[in-house]
Amino acid sequence: MARGFSLAGLCLVLAALARAAEANEGTATPRRSLLQRPSGIALPSSGGPSPPAASPPSSPAASPPPPSPPATNVTAIPEDARLTTFLGSGGIAAPCQKWDTAGNDWTAAGTRFDASGSTEPSASAVSQLVSAICNDTRSGARDLLRGIEAGGSQAQVAVAAYDQARNDCADAASEAYGFAADAVNTGSPTDLPAMTEFIQKWVQAADAIGVPAASARKLLQRPTTLGDDGVAGGGAGGGGGGADGGTSTVTPTNGTTGSGGGDGGSPARTAGTGADGFTQPVNITRPATNGTAPANGTAPGNGTQTTGAGALPADLPSGAELVSYLSFGGLVASCRKFDPEVEEWVRDPASPKYDAAGDTQPPTGAVTNFTDTVCNEPRDAAKQLLSAFEAGGSQAQVAVYALLNADCADADAVSLAYGYANEAINSGSPDDYPSLKAWFQNMVTAADATGLPVCISLAVYDPDDGKKNGGIGRSQSVRHLLQATGTGADGQTGGAGGQGAGTGAPAGTSGTGGGGGGKTPATASLYTSISAGEQKVTCDVWDEGVGGWDMPRTAQEWTAKGTRQPKASDISQFTKQICDDPRGAGKALLDAVKAGGQQAENWVFALFNADCPQEEAAAMTYQYAIDAVNTGDPADLQPTKTWFTSLVKAADAVGIPLCASVALVDESDGSLIEQTPFHTG
Repeated sequence: MARGFSLAGLCLVLAALARAAEANEGTATPRRSLLQRPSGIALPSSGGPSPPAASPPSSPAASPPPPSPPATNVTAIPEDARLTTFLGSGGIAAPCQKWDTAGNDWTAAGTRFDASGSTEPSASAVSQLVSAICNDTRSGARDLLRGIEAGGSQAQVAVAAYDQARNDCADAASEAYGFAADAVNTGSPTDLPAMTEFIQKWVQAADAIGVPAASARKLLQRPTTLGDDGVAGGGAGGGGGGADGGTSTVTPTNGTTGSGGGDGGSPARTAGTGADGFTQPVNITRPATNGTAPANGTAPGNGTQTTGAGALPADLPSGAELVSYLSFGGLVASCRKFDPEVEEWVRDPASPKYDAAGDTQPPTGAVTNFTDTVCNEPRDAAKQLLSAFEAGGSQAQVAVYALLNADCADADAVSLAYGYANEAINSGSPDDYPSLKAWFQNMVTAADATGLPVCISLAVYDPDDGKKNGGIGRSQSVRHLLQATGTGADGQTGGAGGQGAGTGAPAGTSGTGGGGGGKTPATASLYTSISAGEQKVTCDVWDEGVGGWDMPRTAQEWTAKGTRQPKASDISQFTKQICDDPRGAGKALLDAVKAGGQQAENWVFALFNADCPQEEAAAMTYQYAIDAVNTGDPADLQPTKTWFTSLVKAADAVGIPLCASVALVDESDGSLIEQTPFHTG
């Protein structure tokens, strides 16, 4: 596939629901539900065994194309029934969903399918349709519908364009699919044959172009008596009736057919899963552009650790969802926690900052090849990621090192590769918890060995209960333990003295901005900026209007008082490390500035005078250091002030005009809570 052309697995499900049941529950049944792939990152492979504790087959067995729906299934449905559909997508495996009668909504079915084809549709035709979907949604929807109805190569173009549009213009793609589906399905059971044909053509086209897909039908026939769970309804592919009203599934070419009974014939689980309509995005988060948080002096350790709840309870509600979050940093990583009330991952002030224990350097050639795949073929990279983390050892180390260090021209490539892989492990069902947890443990073990700080958090919550009662509150973190990167508890207290500490420390005056002294809102974020000059320097100021840093034309200029010039022999080793190993230099800079004194002065002088073949080396060194001081969490305000105080003091001593600025901003409305400059002179 061409770079930037991502493919997602598809699963379309239809259900006929009685309006009588809707009246009883007081909730209108949606005509359709569209599943959009999370905008984050994930790791699996469409082939090969699942991670430890999982038992899906390494390769799903082939099955015949889905048969046409028996006409009797339509005539048997009550007149007051309503037809609803669900479209699921994934990168290298497709999930199906089933209708939850009690919850009156779709829920994860735990069935997944990969794809067999490798046809590449016309790039120009795909690009043209993507443009229509993104820029003229109704027109794009008409072309999307025409393409699917035509079948063959036109349907392949339509599916490929929709998939790419989900990356380029997610909201427009959702709306376009909605318009197209609404044109086929009015909600009447009489639309079942037409909608099934639409689904079959979509899935066949998806399979042909290598998009994991599955065509699944659920006919839930409810009698007019309210409160009944439903009566058996035969399903396509031979699935018989079941306790949930009869569900059967069929795959187009690559999967396993349903075998009647139970839930109506669910196919065996294939490798991986795609996104579902409820799972929160899985995000890879590098520390904030201007920095992230300091190591808090947590007890040293090695390897990986899992904290939080143990086995999940057996009485989870049917609508419970499994979500995960991956965070990493240059020198340290802090864990996130899931807030069920807002259904988002949020900062966890209680999380220490964790670094990594190892220093293994995977083979350069293998890393380069893997990085090229991540940047140019995210879907193929996802398959390799899954296999590598299942294998563990050196394969896993190459994979995680390449993934987390990849610098791709396509900014979304890393997120896509990780996201596709993760989707193949987690369908959103709590049943995936053991497999996902084991897989993540393999991943962080490899990351730890290669010196990459990582924290992966998992949570199970009830979307309905979360809005009322705070959710289930079961979560775990799989993370690296912090090595001794700092001393004491300065990550929380800011060390001795805080702002302006130390004799002659050139710190800024009192902070400015609204809300000073009051309680910091949960929506606050911490930003930093740094400026250096040859003779003079001005301080950046946070501009609420643009939501970023600005340099006022009339800003006061600052000089440096000191005149000490470190000897070349005193800084040569520092300069070499900055140029050769920015990550290691960042850690050394972090520690030196914390310690203060002449060593800090030498490091700061080397940093601002380094002339490296890689022009970004010095900037990267500083970024690694500040990322270990400020995670963006308001709790890092005082540690950041303390570190900047020491940094500016060192710069002043060696004659480097410097200003470091800190701003605390309320992200809910963009208002400035506090800002403080730290300058030489």
